Formats: sequence, C-alpha cells, structure tokens
Amino acid sequence: MPTMGVGASAVLELASDPYRLFDRARPEGAVTVVTSRGIPEQVFADIGRVSSLEENWDTHGAPRVSPAARRRATELVVSLYRAAVAHEIRMPDPRVFVSSDGMIGLFWSNAEKGADLEVLVGENELEAAGSESGEAYSATIDADDPLDILALIHKHITPA
Repeated sequence: MPTMGVGASAVLELASDPYRLFDRARPEGAVTVVTSRGIPEQVFADIGRVSSLEENWDTHGAPRVSPAARRRATELVVSLYRAAVAHEIRMPDPRVFVSSDGMIGLFWSNAEKGADLEVLVGENELEAAGSESGEAYSATIDADDPLDILALIHKHITPA
C-alpha cells in the first residue's frame, strides 16, 4: 500500500473540492454559469453585458463592475430562481442594469400595482428599495437568504 506523500494529499484536496480547481483554472472575473430549470439565459447575458462596460461608461467617472460584484450578482440570480422553484413562487424576470457606483442592479416592476423593486448587488453590499402606489420603501435583505428578496417580489411585484 503506498504511503501518503505530498502529492497524494494535493490530489485528494483537488478531488474533494473540484470547484476550487475550476476557480484556479478560469481567468479572473470569468463566471461559469450552470443554468437550471426556470432561469432565463437572457438575465446572464445582461449581467455579462453591463459587466463589460468600461470605466467612465456614463461619462461622469462611473467605475467598471468588479469581477466580485459580477460573480455575486450571478450567484444571487441562481439562488433566487432555485428558491422560487423550490417554494413554487412565480419569479418574474428582472431587468438588469449597472449603477453609477459600479453595482449591478436587478429591477422588477408591476404597472398594475404601480410597484417596482430594485436590488443593487456590489462586492460587499446588497440593497433593496422600491415603491408601491407612490410610497417608497427600503428593505433589509440577507445576502445568504434569497427568500428575503422573493418575499419582496411576491408582496410588491407579483400580481395577486
């Protein structure tokens, strides 16, 4: 029986955590999207489009979207759609935009209710704000719990 040397432990580490291997192999900022049922590919295309904007895209000094913000927004979208499927919540597709401070925005609206919801995703922050029938609101949301955002979508956006 072979003894476990340095090479064996490295192989075991990679075999036990293949995602770390993928992270090392891909260029910085690249995002691998693994789609699952119900996630529209257009949302990922839009995240890629706004992430490719160059510095000063708004002619007022706006920064580029960082690779970390792009990755975080992608992960959030995946977790939102997966949670919606798991909890049988209808998930309307968001419009994707970039804010002047380099955050990726997800925007939902419902004209019948006069409601909108905007979620901004940055490297270290996640913010939600919206309005319904002319009343503005902001919400505290947990980055690790997509149900916070789904609850806002269900309450303010999804038609009754």
